[in-house]
Amino acid sequence: MRLAHNLFVGALGSVAPALLGLIMVPVYLHFLGAEQYGLIAFYLLLQSLVQVFDAGITTTVNREVARSCVEGSHADIMTTARLVQALAWLSWGIAAVIAISLLLLAPFVVRSWLQLHQLSMHQATMALALMAVTLGLRWPIGLYQSVLLGAEKIIRSSQINLVMVMLLYGGAGLIVAWVSSDVRYFFAWNALVGLLHVLTMRASAAQTLTPPADFRPHFDVLLRVWRFSFVMFLISMIGMIYMQMDKLLLSHLLTLEQFGQYALASLAASGFYIIVMPVFNVAYPRFSMLIASGNREELIHFYRDFCYLQSCFLFPLVLAFIIGGEALVRIWTHDASLALLVAPIMALLGIGCALHGMMFLPHALTLAAGAVRLALYVNIMVLVLAVPLVWFLALHHGALGAAVAWLAFQSAHLFFGSWLTHRVLLPGMELPWLVSDIGPPLVVAVGMGMAIWLARGGAGGDVRFGSGNDAVWTGGALCIATWGLLWLTSSRLRRGCRNFLINS
Repeated sequence: MRLAHNLFVGALGSVAPALLGLIMVPVYLHFLGAEQYGLIAFYLLLQSLVQVFDAGITTTVNREVARSCVEGSHADIMTTARLVQALAWLSWGIAAVIAISLLLLAPFVVRSWLQLHQLSMHQATMALALMAVTLGLRWPIGLYQSVLLGAEKIIRSSQINLVMVMLLYGGAGLIVAWVSSDVRYFFAWNALVGLLHVLTMRASAAQTLTPPADFRPHFDVLLRVWRFSFVMFLISMIGMIYMQMDKLLLSHLLTLEQFGQYALASLAASGFYIIVMPVFNVAYPRFSMLIASGNREELIHFYRDFCYLQSCFLFPLVLAFIIGGEALVRIWTHDASLALLVAPIMALLGIGCALHGMMFLPHALTLAAGAVRLALYVNIMVLVLAVPLVWFLALHHGALGAAVAWLAFQSAHLFFGSWLTHRVLLPGMELPWLVSDIGPPLVVAVGMGMAIWLARGGAGGDVRFGSGNDAVWTGGALCIATWGLLWLTSSRLRRGCRNFLINS
């Protein structure tokens, strides 16, 4: 039951912050106004940009802690503890550089980059200074969280994150509603919660992996992992480029209003990653443990079953997303014309995100095996395909063209990326993975969608399901019906769920 509990709590830990974030957006807009909320959006952008440099450290810690849990000797555990200690010194050093750099750049950013109308330069500069402190405090959290994830302490990690998220959003809501509508108070509260979060996560990591008695950092232990960490940094950089390049290109090619529509559709479609990331966080340390133990047969069995279960769960959700997407946007934004424009873009992006999500488990297998160069080659291959395709289609067809390009190169990523990964790591699994582990759920989901489409008249009929609650209920019912059909027709799904719940 351990993996099942970990996956459930991990999913809750991903879904709850996302939902709270969406709920708080209208609250911030109401009490702070559009301009001050723009500073919050700028902070979120900075947070996503600086976190890319952390990928090498957190992925390395996750893998090394998981391997030490399997090997289990005192020497291995102490070596890993010294590694974590050295990386913690490095993380705090990077955090200080980030905070000081942003503090020094704050006046320049306010004068030369931000377009202020109602806010004074003093207010904006103070807000950016508090952002700098908050970003510096949040940086080491990923390292300490990776210690917990590597040791499969996902429940503890999720509990800490959930408490901190509720404290952050709850306190911020009370502050902007009852204390002050000055955004500086908002960022001051963020900095305070960030300090509490990192101290709590550090204490929990110390309980999981006892730090060495010698407080002096042993940087020599970094020599055995620096290649892995550096390549992970490159992978993360490439991933950020191809994940964000469509929005970067469209911000130049489209009007601001059209770009806003695409950004809204992209935000909605990215919800699939909320589902996929907990699966990755559960699977990655388990893959690392199985590889370290040399149990190849169990690794293949666990990997393929996990991929099959994820595809059975994910693809029916895409149906609900396509059918109910327009209605959800209309309900959320109260703008019928905006929902109508966003719906086709959102559908294409959603399908692409689901296909991309299926590559998270092959990626986890690659990292667990230490084959980071393979992961780098796959990401470079995707980037080389994606850049010209997005540029050409966006240039000629705007936002819809960029969405088509996203779906096209994610489809190529699923086919060619998985083929290359399995050919190197699991020879003989190239075709079975596509045909047996991904194919059946995808065929059933597509078949259900086609049946509904034909029932409504095919190309000559009205394929829209309305824009109110009926469309949401229809999408949800079709998703549940597809899950039910898969459950009834797939003994492998029933067996996999039973094994996952009982024997994991």
